[in-house]
Amino acid sequence: MFNKLKILYSYMFRAFLIVFFSCLGVQSFATHVQGGDITISCLGGNQYEIRLSLYRDCAGVNAPQTAGVSYSSTSCGVNQNVTLNRIPGTGVEVSPICPTEASRCTGGANPGVQ
Repeated sequence: MFNKLKILYSYMFRAFLIVFFSCLGVQSFATHVQGGDITISCLGGNQYEIRLSLYRDCAGVNAPQTAGVSYSSTSCGVNQNVTLNRIPGTGVEVSPICPTEASRCTGGANPGVQ
């Protein structure tokens, strides 16, 4: 009988902890990448082009100059780490606002995406 009560109290304590920590209001804030895309194109001759597109909040931190990409192939036994360099002249604003409005990317008050 004592073991059954001990197990019951153990489950009740775990349930209490789950409910307690679920009720804590935790806020987090980020000022960096909002999203991204990775595309890979086969160029032939066992060569590939890897393109990484990042979308960032203009009010946040600057876009990184480099990004690391890791890839592997179990069938070929390949495990590589590649550093992609930022292409000069990139960083185009893609904010979905009216052309007559200014975003934070161009010094305005509206949210902006680059």
